[in-house]
Amino acid sequence: MRRRNILEKIVGLTQSYHQRSAGQKFTDHISQVIFKNKFDIIIAEELSPAGFALKALNPKKVPLVYVAHNVESDLYKQIVQSHVIEKWRINNLIKFEKNVIQQADIIFSFSEEDRNRLVQISGGKKIHLTRAGVELLKTHPAGLSLKDKVLFVGALDYFPNIQALQWYTDHVHPLVKIKYQLLVAGRNPGSRVKEICQMNGFTLISSPAKMQPILEQGILEIVPLLSGSGTRGKILEAASFNIPVLSTTLGAAGLGFIHQKNIVLADQPNDFANELENLLNQPERARSISINAKEYVKYFYYEEVVKDFMRELKSLK
Repeated sequence: MRRRNILEKIVGLTQSYHQRSAGQKFTDHISQVIFKNKFDIIIAEELSPAGFALKALNPKKVPLVYVAHNVESDLYKQIVQSHVIEKWRINNLIKFEKNVIQQADIIFSFSEEDRNRLVQISGGKKIHLTRAGVELLKTHPAGLSLKDKVLFVGALDYFPNIQALQWYTDHVHPLVKIKYQLLVAGRNPGSRVKEICQMNGFTLISSPAKMQPILEQGILEIVPLLSGSGTRGKILEAASFNIPVLSTTLGAAGLGFIHQKNIVLADQPNDFANELENLLNQPERARSISINAKEYVKYFYYEEVVKDFMRELKSLK
């Protein structure tokens, strides 16, 4: 493999993660797959796969559908430090994302907010809506007697989740006057997450093989997100397990849940702590919210999502 010269290394420093991950080796592999097989259409979820799919598709023209889980440039701005290299990376990411959107044949987003941003970034290109999906449970969750944990779940190497756990620990947890057990579960927790859990007596389950045994313990799930884009599948998953959800407004954005009907929303530490105590102290209210959420989440079952997605896709071809 050819060594990169100094100029190429400098350029590489300014590239976003998505540009670097769409590397030549992976692009070559995708190109081989595309040229050895016949495809009527290619669907790429997330930005990096869409980027290298576009490279691989040239000169063989196959329609590309890009399903945007997030507005990646907006998300990146929320999590990076403000210095020269990061500003270059943001600018390159905006260009990269704009290029993918403009070149893809059909684009879907998961929320109205993301659609509006993608239209703006692309200079007015038509963006279509789809939605996240959740698996229909084949078995019933454990009985109520086993549901005694407050859950915080998600990728624990993902900055918005780390930020959310830190905010909750610093500003909400000290205000909660009743005893409760917080179970934190997700992939790849770093030293900061481990430290937070150890110092506060939270139970940490690192990179669980399956989420179902964890969700079956949940009496309440918290989603105290302060940053992020797209929609949160973990709220749908909790609803499918009959677990009421307490979230920030941003955490539940784009899903259409209604405050006090099928979810509880709170953005200030005092409000979040009070709602957590109320839900734990008022099991009938929590149960009513979870029942309504379970009914609402049927709209997001994978089978229905795929049917609607394919129906919409066929109408656009």
